[in-house]
Amino acid sequence: MSYSCTPTPGPEDTKKGSYAVFGSQGRYPRRSRVRDQVLERVFAYAKAKGVRRFWVAKECSPQRDSEEKPIGMDSMDLVYSGSRYTIGLLVIILQNQNGINCL
Repeated sequence: MSYSCTPTPGPEDTKKGSYAVFGSQGRYPRRSRVRDQVLERVFAYAKAKGVRRFWVAKECSPQRDSEEKPIGMDSMDLVYSGSRYTIGLLVIILQNQNGINCL
């Protein structure tokens, strides 16, 4: 899952840290850096599809500038090419078919 790390101004809840995750470097869970609202939407989708695990780029790829970041970015192609489902999270409510067509 990739998403906008910066909350969109408006109705989004910016609370985070309610969920524990395993990052790429840890053997022990830690508080998630992803907004709770984003994770809850992904949990609902994963449950509906019967998915038990999912990839969160912000938790599993180096986010700070380092020698590892380009390697992490390149490896995302492999992760996403092996994905069964792709999720796009919208903040706005689509009111009509024209809005859907614009996607």
